[in-house]
Amino acid sequence: MEMATNRLIMKQLYPSFAPPEKWRNKTQSKKLKSDEWRLLREKILKKDNYTCAYCQYRLEKYQIVDHINGDPEDNNLENLQTICQMCNIVKHAGQGCVIQDIVDLYREVCKIS
Repeated sequence: MEMATNRLIMKQLYPSFAPPEKWRNKTQSKKLKSDEWRLLREKILKKDNYTCAYCQYRLEKYQIVDHINGDPEDNNLENLQTICQMCNIVKHAGQGCVIQDIVDLYREVCKIS
């Protein structure tokens, strides 16, 4: 978070298009229930003052600890950030497009045009 002439500069938010092999699998989902993840998550939330990295929304409940590089196996502190639920939806909109074949449909339409 930077300050420039008394104006807050927020981090840019873009939909991600992580390849399916990087999406969370059952083993990774199981880790989210571990005490180790719970402690790491709380550490990140406190470090970020429960504030979304993108929109600066602050709330002590319901915030998400996000893997910046999209790799759920990479739990380095530099790769973890707090984001709100709405920014999480925007960030991962690309994955939903892939799941629903919207990206492939878009590619086909572009070839026809």
